[in-house]
Amino acid sequence: MYTISKEKLASWGLFKKFIFEQTIDEKVIDISIDKSSTKSILEDWIQSKNIKSNQELEKWKKDNGFNDINFTDYVIRAWKWKEWCKKEFENEIPSYYLKRKPLLDILTYSLLRVKSQNLALELYLRIKDKESTFKDIANKYSEGKESGNGGIIGPVSISNVHPLLAKLLQISKKDQLWKPRKIENWWVVVRLEEIRNTELNDQIKNMLSLELGNNFLNSEFEKLIKVNQENTNKDKQLLNQ
Repeated sequence: MYTISKEKLASWGLFKKFIFEQTIDEKVIDISIDKSSTKSILEDWIQSKNIKSNQELEKWKKDNGFNDINFTDYVIRAWKWKEWCKKEFENEIPSYYLKRKPLLDILTYSLLRVKSQNLALELYLRIKDKESTFKDIANKYSEGKESGNGGIIGPVSISNVHPLLAKLLQISKKDQLWKPRKIENWWVVVRLEEIRNTELNDQIKNMLSLELGNNFLNSEFEKLIKVNQENTNKDKQLLNQ
């Protein structure tokens, strides 16, 4: 089987990053800001990253290869890109939100995992018949990391839940306990504790507009690669004539 070397993958990733940055710079070239706005943007960025001191900020810069100048450029470019995306995709957000909504909802659920089908069924029945609480059962028997938290997982975005488990939780009612089912190498017992629907607020709008922006960048990159491949094929044909 043909494999790509790590070096080639790395250079490909750098090329893609370069094209993304070049495209972003072209799109945001007309967005200007003054010095006072720059200061505010930098402060907002630092707060969003939960950086609480100059020492923490300097460490972040060092760890990520930034000096004062290119750090400011990096934050300002990100801000301008966010603003461009908000404006460019404003009309697409409502329909995109409806498409993405099932994966934006926030879940809290109880989970226990064991390798034995018979044990899973026994534990399910003990919880169902109220012989023991889910928390006690999970603490004692669950073989996953959730055992240390009484089986409770969340609040967590449904997009971060195993796809099979996510489908089950999406059709669950609050406190609904499901019979054991096999997911990968585990026999799983799950109960929905809470599902919180995500509203289309400003935070979600910003997130979705950036998703659409990233989709746009990938699309533009694929177009570039396609054109480059077509030109390469034409050159080969000319050489072979």
